[in-house]
Amino acid sequence: MMIIEHFEGNWAVVVYNNSTFNLPKELLPKGAREGDAINLLVTLNSETVTEYDEDIDLLSNKYFK
Repeated sequence: MMIIEHFEGNWAVVVYNNSTFNLPKELLPKGAREGDAINLLVTLNSETVTEYDEDIDLLSNKYFK
């Protein structure tokens, strides 16, 4: 759980485990306000990672072999 401490322009300053960091406001639920508790779920996008890996392999083969 994180707490929205305040907003700075298009950023929300949030507190998590006694550390602060910035999140783009667009990632917050509509109507989120200072003092609200929020949860953040982060997942891997395997499809994009696979495409990125393939691009890196192509470039590596082109320039380093």
